[in-house]
Amino acid sequence: MTHLSNSTNTDFFFPPDHRQPSDEYLSVIENLLPLRWRIHRSHFWTQAISPTPLNKVQGWKIHISSTLPSAKEVLELAARICWDNDTEFKFASDSQIHTLLLSKGVRRQSGGKFITIYPRSDHAFDALLEQLYINLKDYEGPYILSDRQYKDSKVVFYRYGGFRSFEKVSAIGESQFCILDENFEYVEDQRLARFYLPSFIEDRHASPVTLAAKTTTPKTNSKPPARLFGEFFEIKQVIKYANTGGVYLGRDIRDDSSVIVKEARPHIDYGTEESNAMLQLRTEFDVLERIASFGMAPRPLALFNVWEHLFLVQEMITGENLQSFIASQSKIIVPDSNANQMRDWFVKANKIAIDLLSLVNLLHKSNIVHGDLSPNNVMISGENLEVRLIDFESAFIDGISQAPNIFTEGYGRPGRHERSRAEKLDDQYALGCILLYLLAPSHINILLIDDYANLALDMLGKDYNLPPQYAQCVHQLLAPKPVDLAALAKLLAEASYEDVTALPDFAPPNFALDLPRLYNDCVRYIESNTRLDDDWQLFPVDTEQVFQLSFDYGVLGTIYALHRIRGEIRVDLKDWLFRACQQSSSLPGFLNGAAGAAWLLHELSCPEEALGQLTKSWYHELLFTNASLGFGYSGVGMALLHGWMHTRAENLLVKAMRLADSLCESAIKSETGWYWDTSDDGVIPLGLHKGASGIGLFLIHAYAVSGNGNYLEAAKQAVAFDMSHAQPFGMPNAFHPSQRSEIVSPYVRDGTAGVAMVALRIHALTQDPSYLPFLHQAKRLAAQKHTVCGGLARGLAGLGLYLLDLEEWLGDTEAHQQALRLAHGLTLCLVQRPEGLTAPAHLESTVSVSYLSGSAGMALFLHRLDQGGGAFHFCMDELLRRKLNC
Repeated sequence: MTHLSNSTNTDFFFPPDHRQPSDEYLSVIENLLPLRWRIHRSHFWTQAISPTPLNKVQGWKIHISSTLPSAKEVLELAARICWDNDTEFKFASDSQIHTLLLSKGVRRQSGGKFITIYPRSDHAFDALLEQLYINLKDYEGPYILSDRQYKDSKVVFYRYGGFRSFEKVSAIGESQFCILDENFEYVEDQRLARFYLPSFIEDRHASPVTLAAKTTTPKTNSKPPARLFGEFFEIKQVIKYANTGGVYLGRDIRDDSSVIVKEARPHIDYGTEESNAMLQLRTEFDVLERIASFGMAPRPLALFNVWEHLFLVQEMITGENLQSFIASQSKIIVPDSNANQMRDWFVKANKIAIDLLSLVNLLHKSNIVHGDLSPNNVMISGENLEVRLIDFESAFIDGISQAPNIFTEGYGRPGRHERSRAEKLDDQYALGCILLYLLAPSHINILLIDDYANLALDMLGKDYNLPPQYAQCVHQLLAPKPVDLAALAKLLAEASYEDVTALPDFAPPNFALDLPRLYNDCVRYIESNTRLDDDWQLFPVDTEQVFQLSFDYGVLGTIYALHRIRGEIRVDLKDWLFRACQQSSSLPGFLNGAAGAAWLLHELSCPEEALGQLTKSWYHELLFTNASLGFGYSGVGMALLHGWMHTRAENLLVKAMRLADSLCESAIKSETGWYWDTSDDGVIPLGLHKGASGIGLFLIHAYAVSGNGNYLEAAKQAVAFDMSHAQPFGMPNAFHPSQRSEIVSPYVRDGTAGVAMVALRIHALTQDPSYLPFLHQAKRLAAQKHTVCGGLARGLAGLGLYLLDLEEWLGDTEAHQQALRLAHGLTLCLVQRPEGLTAPAHLESTVSVSYLSGSAGMALFLHRLDQGGGAFHFCMDELLRRKLNC
C-alpha cells in the first residue's frame, strides 16, 4: 500500500487501486489485439479477455517471468501465442508494477510473475507450454518460487490453482482463497513460496528425478550427511526469507562456530535495474572486508555461487538488536522507575550513543556509507554493552560501488525517497533518530510532527532533569549540514546524569485547562476533512482499514467519537451513514461489522436502522464461528443488550440471553479458567478484543440484566483464564497477558488494561477482594507517560481509560492525576494541521482519525478526562450500576 499523489490532501491514504497505470505495456499489444478481444485494466493487472467465455474455475496455469529490459518482447511473443490458442491471460500493468514483482519487498510466492496464462483444457495447457518454451528459449527471468520450471526454461513455469478462486472470509475479516477438491468441497488454494500440488492432481510434466524424489521413502535409522555450501558451511535453519533470497543460520564445520548465510537470487532487484540482489551482496562482502580489522561489524568468511544463487557467509554476532534492547531495558516505559533506575538507564543510553557515533565516524573515514542505520541494525552484546553494526545490505564504498536506496521509515532524511542513493548525511540523520529513539520511543512521529525532536527532548528533559548535552547532540545530527561525529561523542562524554530525577507524579500546572482545546481541535480536524463525495475514504484513516463501515479503523468509530463529543453529527453525514449501511454486506461482529453499526445507530437515536444491522448480525452465516467480543457473537450480544437498553424491545433481550447461554455451554474448561476459540495454529486468543476477558465483559452485562448467576460465574472463569497467562513486565509482581509468551502488552486490545477493565467490573459486582492486587498492578502498568503510540487499542489513550475506570469504580483520585499526566505525554502523539489536530496511525508514516489507532479514540479519552461521562469502550456501566442498586 502506498501514498499516491493524485490527491491534493496528502493526509488521505489512497489504496493502490486508485492508481492509474501507464500505457507502456498496453501499447505493445493494443494495436495487435484481435478485433473481438477486449482489455480490462486495473492498477496491478491488465487482463486480455477472449470473445469465448472462459468457464473453467481451476486448473493448470502458466506463469511467465521476465527481466525489465526484455519485458515488452516477452509480452508480445506470449500474447501472440495466447491469441492463436484462444487463451486468456493477464500481465503486470506497467513497469512500476513489474519492478515491484521483481523487488525485495514483494511476497516470495508472487515474486517474478509477469504474465499469467489460463489454458482452457489440459490439452491446451500441454501445447501452450511447449510453444512458449520454444519461443522464449533465449530469454531469462527470475525463478518463480511458487511454480515448477518447465524443462530448462528460464521464464516458463506452471502450477495448479484457481482461475476464479472461491473466497472464504472469517469473522475477523481474514480471507482465504479456495479451490474445489475431488469431492467438490472447498480446500485452500495454497500459494506458497515452493511448488505445491494438491493431493488429487498429478503432474504429467514432472521430470523422472522429481517424481523419484517424491515417492522415495527416506531411511529413518540413519542421520543424513550434512549438506555443505562453499565446502565448509552447513545450513541449520532459516532466519528469514525475502524475494531477494534467504538469511540462514549456519555452521562452519572447521571450528563448529555459528555463521550467518545470506543469499541473493538472480534477476531480483531493489527497485532499479542497477541495484540487483547479487551485485549488492558482492558489494556487502567488499564493505565487510574493508572494515574487518575494526571489529565493528561481522567478519566476512566466504562469498561463492551455488547453482545460480550467490551466498555470503559472515560471522554471527550474538546479543540483541537495539530495538529489543530498548524494549527490555529502558526505564522510560516503566512508569514507576525511581531516580536511580532512571540514572542507570540514561548512563547506558549515553554510552551506546557515544559508541554509535564513534563507529559511524570510523565507517565514514573508511569512505563507507551504511545507508540503513536503524535500531534493528545495531547489536548490543554483553554486560559491557558492546555496540556493533550489522546488515550492510544498503552499504557501499563511496565513489567505487553503489547500493539500493533502501532505508527504514522514521530514520530517513527528508527527501530521501526522491534520491537514488544514500549519502553520509543520511547516516548522520539516522544517528540523530536513533539517539532520539533511545529516549523517546515514538520515533515514527518525527515524520509527521513538526519539531518533534524539540518537543520530545524538551518534555523528557524537564521530566527527568536531563543534562543539555544529549539534546544538543541530537539536534546537531538532525540538522541539514555535516557535523564532526568525534566532537559530538566528546560532547556526550562530558554529560553528567547525577541530577536525574524520577518521573514527576503530576502533569504540569494548568495542563488540565488545555484539555478542551485538544479534543475540540481533534474534532475540528475531522469535521474539516470529511469527504462525503468520496467512494473510498470519508475521513483520513490509516492503512489498517479493511472495511469502510467498521468501528475499529473505519468510519463508524470516528462518527461515534464525533457524536459523543459534540452531542450530534451533521445531517448530511447521518444521511451518508444510512445509505452506506443499506448497501453494506458487512461481517456480523462489533469492531468490523454490523453489530458495531447497530451500536452507533442506537446512539444516534435511529432504532429502525439499528434493528436492520442487528438482523444482519443475527442471521449472518459466520455468527457462531467466533465467540469474541470484538469480532464474534459476544460483541453481537453486547449490541443486542445495547439495543434493548435503548428500546426495551423484548426480542433483543431474548436473543442476547440465547447468546450468553451458548457461551456458557460452549466454553472450554481448563484448570486455570474458561476459554473459547482457538486459531488455526492452536494459539488461544487472550485479552479484551479477541480473548476470554472480552467474552466475560458481555457475560457480566448479561448477568446484570438477567440476574443469572451462571453468567457471572462464566465471566469470572473467563477473566481467571486470561490472568493465568500473565507474565512479568519489567517490575516485580506486575503482570500482563499475551497471545504468545514472547509478546508483552500492557494495552487495551490484548494486554493488561483490557483484562483489568473486566476484572474491575467483576470486583464491583462481587466485592471480591482477590481481584485488588491485579487491579493495582495493572494501575502501575497503565500509569505511563512516554510510550510508543497514543491510540486506544495499543497506546496511551487506552491506558488512560483504565485509570479513569479506577477513579470511577474505586474512587481512586490518584488514578485521575496519573491519567492527567498520561494525557500530557499524549500531546507528543498529536499532529498539528491548519484545520486542527490529528494523530499518527499506529507505527505508520501517515495520519489517522480512526477509533482504535487514531485521533478519534484519543479525543474520546481526553474528553472523558475533562468532562467525565463514564466508560465508552464496549461498556454499558449504567446496567451494572442498576444491578448494584437493586
